[in-house]
Amino acid sequence: MHSRVDQQSVELTASTMRTIRTTWVVITPGSVDLPFAIALSIVQVEVVQVISSVPPPHLDVAQGRLASRLATQNRPNEIGEMSRAPA
Repeated sequence: MHSRVDQQSVELTASTMRTIRTTWVVITPGSVDLPFAIALSIVQVEVVQVISSVPPPHLDVAQGRLASRLATQNRPNEIGEMSRAPA
């Protein structure tokens, strides 16, 4: 009877170790990839799209042609702050 209990214990221990290893193999890539994907999407939305939406008059200002009026002065973000900044 003791040998049967010992055998079941060995089998359950092996099964538990396989389950733990499988769990780590599944969780580890997900815990790295998910935050990276979230950070990438935040950068895409908050930075790249805003900078890409800069209209051509901003380029005029960047090149020293300061007579043009900027349409983005009312924006509440950094683009609006740059538009309102004195030359």
